[in-house]
Formats: sequence, structure tokens, C-alpha cells
Amino acid sequence: MDNDLLRSKYISELANSLYSWLPGSAPPFGKTYTFQDVANEYRLVWNEGSKLPALQSLLEQAERKATLVNVVLRIIKEGIKYRDRKNNPVKRTEVETINSILLKLGYRIPDLHDEKFLSALSPTNLSKVVVDHVELSNFREEYHKMQQNPDAQSRGYEFQSFLERLFKLWQLNPRAAYRTEHDEIDGSIELDGEVYLLEARWRSRPTDKEDLSNFYFKIENKANWTRGIFISISGFNEQALNYLTSNSILNFIAIRGGEIELILDGKVDLLDMLRKKVRVLAEEKRFYFYDNIKTT
Repeated sequence: MDNDLLRSKYISELANSLYSWLPGSAPPFGKTYTFQDVANEYRLVWNEGSKLPALQSLLEQAERKATLVNVVLRIIKEGIKYRDRKNNPVKRTEVETINSILLKLGYRIPDLHDEKFLSALSPTNLSKVVVDHVELSNFREEYHKMQQNPDAQSRGYEFQSFLERLFKLWQLNPRAAYRTEHDEIDGSIELDGEVYLLEARWRSRPTDKEDLSNFYFKIENKANWTRGIFISISGFNEQALNYLTSNSILNFIAIRGGEIELILDGKVDLLDMLRKKVRVLAEEKRFYFYDNIKTT
């Protein structure tokens, strides 16, 4: 995709993410800082009419005039106050989403990555789920039985059901596998207010470039805030991961079989694992793995 088209796409994503932070123009009573005020402050044009196209135009102007960082910081500073007054406090995940879009555009604003600032935002809430150890032990036994199943197709269906119940144990509101007009989806979950589509593979070989690319485009063809989780018991081809990291805008995290074992053994909490992977993806544009498994 042409670089200008990509940047236009990312600006559109940024506008969608910032849409609820401020009103477009001043309300009839009282004084509230608005997107129009942002435009006036930085000598940009605020187009009257529909708010979203006007915001996108504002951000495009700001980038052309090399003031995008300042404009975004101003919107966030005033938006936090505005959202608090509306009893709709800004959530950490919202800022992390904005950070990930800015990274696509080549900007990293240190203040927005500061852990003290992020921790002070409305928790999404990053609550802990107390998992019953007996139930987790049952999952571990079931997983080991699946490992003995030589029928790859039936094992794949078992694995989808297994994951749905495992995610339910951590209160992630899972949806079972389903079909759309164009795609077959292995399920979905909700993590910290965001929806993640699932891809689950249990094959004898590591997941390759074609499989990763296909999942990438599945997500890309959904809403621009859609994310994904690719679970591959046999791991991932390292060259394919490196290719995707270098040539694509990552929109999913990856989990290997060794990490499933860590969860089932009670060595790593599933929620902690998912959040860590999402954060590294947003901040560093790379896949993060807990285990030491190497694939070729």
C-alpha cells in the first residue's frame, strides 16, 4: 500500500480513537474546551459539519504542519478533564490504543507511555480472577489427553472447545467458533473492553508465513479497532514472525503451546500474559513470548 494511503488510514484510526475526547464546537451554555479551540490554538482549520471528518482533517493539517504531537497532547490533556466531568473517565487501554496508532505514524510521545500516568488512569479494571486450582488441574489433564489424539481434525475441534471454556474460566466472555459471509473465525474474547478474534492451530509443524498473513488480513477486513490472538501449539516459524514484524502493522498477539502449558501449570496467569503481550505489541511492535521454545 502506498505510504500516503497508509498514513491516511492511520490518521483515520487516530481520529476514531480521539472522537469522544472533546466536543466539536462550543456548547450553547458554559465554556468547554473543544476541537475547534484546538484548531484555533494551533492555527488550523476546523470544518463545520460532521465531527469525525472535521477531526480527521484537523489531524491531517497538524501532521502537515509538524504539530501533530502537540495537538494530540493538547486533546488528551483537555479531554481527560472533559471526560471526568461527563463521568466517562479515560481508560488506560484507550491511551494505549492511541500510542499504538502514533507508533504506526512514527511518533512516540514519552508522556503518554509513562507508567505513572497510565496507572493513574481509570482502571479498565485490571482485576485479578481467582482460578480454582482443581478446575485448572482438570484442564491440564484434558490438554494432555488431547496431545495423545492422532486425529488432527477432531483434535482441532476439541481444542476450540477447550479454549472457549478456558477463557470462560478467566471471565473473558468467550464466543464459540462461528462463520461470517467471508470468514471462519475460531472464536473471540473480550479483554479490558477490547474484542479479540481467535485463531487456534494444532498442527505438527510451526505456523508459517501464509497462515500468519491470512489471519492478519482477516482482522484487517474487520472494524479498524479489531485485534486478534493467534494460538499455535507447535509454535511459529521465526522467519515468518520476523517478516510480519518488518513488513506489516501488527494487529494480533501470538501464543505458543509452551505458554499454554505454563498457564495450565499455574506458573503464569492468563490475564497477565495477554496484557503483557498486548503492551509489548503496542509499545515495541514485536511478539512477546514467555517460554524458551525455538522453532525453525
